[in-house]
Amino acid sequence: MINISPMKKIIQASLILCLILSPLQAMAAGDGEMAIYPHEWDGENELTKHWFLYDLGPGATHEDKVTVENLGDSDLSLKIYAVDALTTSDGAFALENEDENKDDIGAWVSVSENELALGAKEKKAVAFTITIPEDASPGEHIGGIVIENADVQEGELLNLKTRVGVRIYETVPGDIVKKLSMEEIEVEGFYESIWSLFYNWKAKLKLVNEGNVQAAPIIDIALTSAIFGEVMNSSQALSGTVFPNKSIEQAINIEDTLYFGPYTLTITATEEGGNPIQKSVTFWALPWKLGLIVVVVLLALWSLLYMGSHEDNEEAVDPFVIAEDTPKRKAKRKTSTKKKKVTKKKKK
Repeated sequence: MINISPMKKIIQASLILCLILSPLQAMAAGDGEMAIYPHEWDGENELTKHWFLYDLGPGATHEDKVTVENLGDSDLSLKIYAVDALTTSDGAFALENEDENKDDIGAWVSVSENELALGAKEKKAVAFTITIPEDASPGEHIGGIVIENADVQEGELLNLKTRVGVRIYETVPGDIVKKLSMEEIEVEGFYESIWSLFYNWKAKLKLVNEGNVQAAPIIDIALTSAIFGEVMNSSQALSGTVFPNKSIEQAINIEDTLYFGPYTLTITATEEGGNPIQKSVTFWALPWKLGLIVVVVLLALWSLLYMGSHEDNEEAVDPFVIAEDTPKRKAKRKTSTKKKKVTKKKKK
């Protein structure tokens, strides 16, 4: 069992890693039109200039402020609300939409105002309260506060909404649990172009984080063939992190050419300090374009051989035909001889 102190170190290390890998995302959230960021920072942790970091226990309540700024030269009408966080299919951090179900930070944060009107270059501090439920599970809970331009930009095909958000990381004290699960692997073959003879192959797996801290496992890939032996053996890092009680889809490109026959793909996900998980799937590689070419070539060869043998038969004398014609010729000769004899008798 691990106490809260190591958990804090793990959370801080993961957040610092995010800051190093994604410096643009770590800056005050803004799009050139509007921005949102913490009203104050703790004076020690640079991350608190950009994100809200809490380690409140179950039942605790904390009041804070967020600064909203109009960066443009015209007035803005804004909506402001709290939401849960998620990771996109390519592993990027994202905040959910306003109308999606809130079962984490989005439900724990109450903003003092829901609508704002800001003049050009104006900024405003907005108060909010975060209340941790009594039955909150230990570990990380991630969400954010979003501002959205109330004026929707209407287009011919799409209506655009502009919004930006600031992250909230809340760590409920308790024991760290690292647990991953993997759903079934899907393998798909496709032709890159009409001239391709062999499929390009792509695998897709879904990882679910059943633990209470973010997970960034290493993915080991092994591909074997019943005919050709080992085809691929490699490792890659997950593209992003999996939030607690969230899932992420990971795409794996198989760059080797798969010729023919059954192949087995085995994927192992290993999180540091956690137990590895593994799944396998067997699939067939049947490049129909190549098969069609082979059939056409075989048919062409057979046609050439057949035509050649047929011409030889026409030029050769068939002995069976001669044998059948010989008795008929003899019969004709006998008939003509008898007729001559009858004619001689009449003259006498």
